[in-house]
Amino acid sequence: MCALFCTICAWSASGFEEDGILYEIETTYNSATHKYEPTGGVIVTSYYHDNDTYTEIRKEYTGNITIPATVTHEGTTYPVKGIDSYWCDLSKVSNINVSPDNSYIKSIDGVVYSKDGDTLICCLNRTEFSIPEGVKVIGEYSFGYCNDLTTLIMPASLEYVGTFGEYDKLGTKNLKYITIKSTTPPEAAYDDIVCNKNGYLYVPKESYSLYDEHWYWGGFKHIQCIEDGVAAAPGGVTIETGTGSAVFTWPKSDNAVAYELKVLKDGVEVCSLEFNAQGQVTGIVLRSFGESEGFKFKVRGLEADSEYDFRLKAIGENDTEITSYTGTFRTSGIATAVPEAEESIVETARYDINGRPLNAPTKGVNIVKYSDGSFEKEFVK
Repeated sequence: MCALFCTICAWSASGFEEDGILYEIETTYNSATHKYEPTGGVIVTSYYHDNDTYTEIRKEYTGNITIPATVTHEGTTYPVKGIDSYWCDLSKVSNINVSPDNSYIKSIDGVVYSKDGDTLICCLNRTEFSIPEGVKVIGEYSFGYCNDLTTLIMPASLEYVGTFGEYDKLGTKNLKYITIKSTTPPEAAYDDIVCNKNGYLYVPKESYSLYDEHWYWGGFKHIQCIEDGVAAAPGGVTIETGTGSAVFTWPKSDNAVAYELKVLKDGVEVCSLEFNAQGQVTGIVLRSFGESEGFKFKVRGLEADSEYDFRLKAIGENDTEITSYTGTFRTSGIATAVPEAEESIVETARYDINGRPLNAPTKGVNIVKYSDGSFEKEFVK
């Protein structure tokens, strides 16, 4: 009777601390006895409720922490089987090392995965992170303390995304750019796994419609294609982004006599273009750089790696609006030095501010087109 009583007491003590790490005794629900029973292992935590003293035990971690393969407490050796990502506050931890002898988890560059690499368990705070190929599951609350995370790349192998964390302690509320390489949208835990759906979701070009119609991923405000820098916008408009440029392609509208395209940055108009019924440029206003390709138009002179809004209108007789398109896109890359050209870049055409051809430099604002296809605004006195 005494032995049985002591065993029950040992079970009721739900955690302990050894070598500066707090452990919680892992339990699992037994459907036959309708009780939670120990599995024989422990998990790393920073909080547990001691059932013997009815008190809350908490631990703050800082700097580097090392997770062993096993831990011995009061004569009993337990395998360390994981990290409680929900309760384990790792916001001040700079690195996590897991013993290579651990049979259940491993660490790579401070990120904790299941031993087989299928599941991402815990990621420390950083600004950008690319989840390695082979990971199939993002575990629950694995990014809960990534306060500075803005960019996340998910692999083609990903199948399931768990909740990133509760909003009141969710570091990923600053997450703005998510790339998913999987052609099949991964399943999601809940409708709020990533709080910031106003960010950008980049998906494979051939899977755009699958993501756009998905019950969760389709809720993102901006969905763009990661292949060829092509972004799809409502109504059939596509935008192929480059370093400091964007190529717009739009459908022909019946009865349209003109088209108008405006590009804005932070709500300020940086480019305004007018086209005729054949999609050819007829007017250039403000800071505009472009070359007409029928119903495709390339806008140059944009800032690299920057967000822009656009507004495109098809205009009928008497300036009536037939249809309109609006959306957002992001130019790619960071502009790099251009190698010296083998051939000289020369002027090939010149226009006034209204897009009318000029035979020579004319007083006022001139729009100069060069042989490399670029445009430049020139003030002639």
